[in-house]
Amino acid sequence: MIANRRTLFRLAAATGLTTLATACGSGDDDGGSGGEINFMGGSDTMELLHKVPSFEDWLRRSRVVVRPQFVPDDTTALQKLAAGGTQGVNLVNWINQFRTGWQSLDLFAPIDTARIPHYANVIQDFGGPSFAGTQRDAQGRVIGIPKYWAVSGIVYDSAEMPAPTSYFDLLDPKYKGRIAVLDDPGSMESGARLLGYDASKLTRPQLAEAIALVTRFIRQARALPRSAADLATLMGSGEVIACGVELGFLPKMLDQGKKSFRATVAMKEGGTSYGVLLSTVKNAEHTGAVHEFLDNFLTPEVGRAIAERSPSVPGIKGATTWLPDWYRQSVPVDDLPKLFAENPSVNFPPAKPDDPNLVGLNEFLAGWQQAKIAAKS
Repeated sequence: MIANRRTLFRLAAATGLTTLATACGSGDDDGGSGGEINFMGGSDTMELLHKVPSFEDWLRRSRVVVRPQFVPDDTTALQKLAAGGTQGVNLVNWINQFRTGWQSLDLFAPIDTARIPHYANVIQDFGGPSFAGTQRDAQGRVIGIPKYWAVSGIVYDSAEMPAPTSYFDLLDPKYKGRIAVLDDPGSMESGARLLGYDASKLTRPQLAEAIALVTRFIRQARALPRSAADLATLMGSGEVIACGVELGFLPKMLDQGKKSFRATVAMKEGGTSYGVLLSTVKNAEHTGAVHEFLDNFLTPEVGRAIAERSPSVPGIKGATTWLPDWYRQSVPVDDLPKLFAENPSVNFPPAKPDDPNLVGLNEFLAGWQQAKIAAKS
């Protein structure tokens, strides 16, 4: 089963991150004259930008103040925005596997790319149709700036097993008690996809099949780690030799000192991916500051930081050259169109499907708890 950093992320103390800006802005809407970025998303974005000298320098010079409103995941963000509106938020970091839910809120405003000179750095058709389609609205206007694209596969210990070619390889009886499944409701998408179903349009009988398959994987697992650190400990000790996971987890494995850890995305069922975007909202204030923020986000320096620190495929031209060797060996980034086509973005169900015969998001995610309960019987 596969999970990613965003669905696993749980908010920790964000001490000191609001010090990205060094002076209060005036609230003017002109670039370079202050203003506020009222940001909603995970803390990882601001943590990364805090380490890019050119971005920090721009913040100091511009007198833009960043006021983060950190949320643990997109589900929480969607619930907050649906219940109370944007409440002053003018920049949102979101993941496109929840695109059905985001699109249903109709929050995003067109972005004036003429005010973003560095928009020319964005890789065209980035992420393929399943991701690129979320960067524009029905009228073809840009509503999302791509941050990065991440791919999932299997991280494994090559000293203990050959490279898997199918996710079902992990169900081989000889690996019982030697794999891990991350404790993440997003694993339900994997169950549906491995059965050939579209998780965003799942009937209740299909959901029951997905729960049954996920239950098999849980029964096969030694543990259900809740974080990358927990998984790294299990694999570093040799208790676990494989786990379906987003490849950005591999550095944690390599930190354990084992040189035999590898990652592969070459599964016969195909791979999956997700993309992260930045968007502004309708009727937002301080749009000058927002556009200037986005322009500085699309610089090569930020692209390099994403490639080196995430690591994932940045949406900025040329940034893949900064990806670490292990990533380039595991993910064929030299042919991005082919890579995107073979690893389409996942999509979760909407909160309230139009068709009453289809399951909604909460029912879909609740299937994970049902699978864990069933695995104990």
